[in-house]
Amino acid sequence: MFFKHNNKTIQNYDGFIVDFINKVFAFYNTVNNSLVINGKTINLRNEEIKKASLDYDVSYYFSFFNAISEYRESLKQNIATSEINSLLQSSGRGFTIESRIKNINSIFSKIYQYINLKKEKGSVAINKCLNDLFGLRIILTFYNLDVLFERLQFLAHQNNWKFKIINASKSEYKAIHLYISKDNYSLPWEIQFWLAKDDVPNRSSHAKYKQSYTSWELSYTNKELYEVCNND
Repeated sequence: MFFKHNNKTIQNYDGFIVDFINKVFAFYNTVNNSLVINGKTINLRNEEIKKASLDYDVSYYFSFFNAISEYRESLKQNIATSEINSLLQSSGRGFTIESRIKNINSIFSKIYQYINLKKEKGSVAINKCLNDLFGLRIILTFYNLDVLFERLQFLAHQNNWKFKIINASKSEYKAIHLYISKDNYSLPWEIQFWLAKDDVPNRSSHAKYKQSYTSWELSYTNKELYEVCNND
């Protein structure tokens, strides 16, 4: 049963997890996840996020954020007509599924932080910085994140899944993140695994993050520069 608290319980989720991730993989491979900047499809591993700074190159800056906006709009259309949309309606006993496309202002905030606040000063690959423009969240009625992490690693090996899997827990936020990517020219997607018991503190943690980028947006002196990209 889903609600029985022992380590064997997580195996009851195996079929659901395998089916879900396989469908996400299949959908991911039907979507164009590349970015075309100034007429060129860029290598997201080789290009650094600091190139998306207005101080670096004005032409690159505007082409980059137009490409991000077009990508977001394309995702919305693809999701609306895909099997993923039906999966999002399939929450049931023991699990809940959610999704989101990252808000354009949140994207700006994240890039700003990578360029101005982190020690690398923007010398980070674009696909590392923008690894969560599209995300799916699965909330499971389970009690042990370490056991879930081990199970996901086992299933990844068993099914030959090629993705990055990390325990992303930090402070009050408790979660496992998977990152799907096809190649260096494709933006990654993120799948978050939460436990139901961590739902409230996790959402509180997200709310604090949103407050930080809202504050950043209000204090930013060149808001007109990103309004061209705001299609929300």
